[in-house]
Amino acid sequence: MKEIPVYIAAGFLESGKTEFIKGILEDHDFTELRKSLVIACEEGIEEYEPMLLAESNADIVYVEEEEQLTEDYLRSLAKQHKPEMILIELNGMWNLEKLLGTLPEEMPAVQVFTLIDAGTYDNYIANMRSIIMNFIKFSDVVIVNRCTAATKKASIRRTVKGANARCAVMYENADGVSSDEVEDDLPFDVTKDPIEIEEGDFGVWYLDVMENPAKYAGKNVRFKSMVYYDREMPRGFFYAGRYAMTCCEADIQYVGVMVRWKGAEKLPYMGYVTVAGRVYIEANEMYTAPGPVVTAAEVLPAKKPEDKLVYFS
Repeated sequence: MKEIPVYIAAGFLESGKTEFIKGILEDHDFTELRKSLVIACEEGIEEYEPMLLAESNADIVYVEEEEQLTEDYLRSLAKQHKPEMILIELNGMWNLEKLLGTLPEEMPAVQVFTLIDAGTYDNYIANMRSIIMNFIKFSDVVIVNRCTAATKKASIRRTVKGANARCAVMYENADGVSSDEVEDDLPFDVTKDPIEIEEGDFGVWYLDVMENPAKYAGKNVRFKSMVYYDREMPRGFFYAGRYAMTCCEADIQYVGVMVRWKGAEKLPYMGYVTVAGRVYIEANEMYTAPGPVVTAAEVLPAKKPEDKLVYFS
C-alpha cells in the first residue's frame, strides 16, 4: 500500500499553526502541487482561503472532536480525498502522543512541528507546562515565532532540549523573518576560574556542557551533585548528577557528568557532595561519544539542597 506522508502542526490556539500550514501549501516547490488534505482540528482567527486551497490542489476537513480521529476515520478520509500528503493542524488541547499512536501504518508522521508564540510562552509554561511539554517531547522541530528583543531565546531552547534533545529549535521575528541569533544568557560566568555552578543551576550547566563541551575543555568547575555508581561503571569514576524536571513531577530524570575520583566507590551512594575539578573531553563507557569528564581535585561532603530538583531554564 502506498504511504501517505503526514505533517503535524501542534501548539496552543493562536500560536501560528494555520499560518504555518498555509506557508507549506504556498510552497509549491515543496508540495509539487501533489494532492493535499488539510485536517483542521481548531478554528482560530486565521482561515484557509478557498482560493489558496484551490491553487494548492488541497482539500480541507474540519474535525471538532478528538474522538473522531480514529484509525478508521483517517483511512476513510484518505479513500474519499485520495491525498498524496496530509497536513494536520492539531487542537492545542488534544493529545499529540495519542494521535501519533492512532495514525494508520500507511500514514507515517514524517515531521512534527510545534509552534510557540514567544509572547505567551511564559504564561503557558507556568500554567500548562505538561501540555506544552507533551508537544515538545514528540516534535522534530519547535518554531518560536513573534520573537522580540525581550524574548529569552536561550532559556526557551534549554527547556526544549531538556525535554527532547533531538529536537531542532527555530526562531522567527514578528514579521515572520527567521532569527537565529541566540544570546548566551547562562546564569554563571564561564570566564571565571573556577566556574561556580550554583546548586539550582546544575540543569542549565548540564545541558550546556553536553552540547558545547569544547567551551569547558581544560577549565575548572565547582558544583554540588549527588553520587551515583554501579557495577557497569569503570572503577574510579562516579556519575555526578541531579534530578531534573522536564515536564512535571511525574516526569523526572537523573542527569549528570562523569567524574574521575580515586576511591569513588567509597563515597556515599546518592549522597550529596561538592565537586571541584577540571573538565576534559574523553571517551567513556557511560557516553556514546566523547564527552565531558571532570577530573576532581577534591570531593567534599555537602548539605542536601533546599530543592531536590533542578530545571533547564
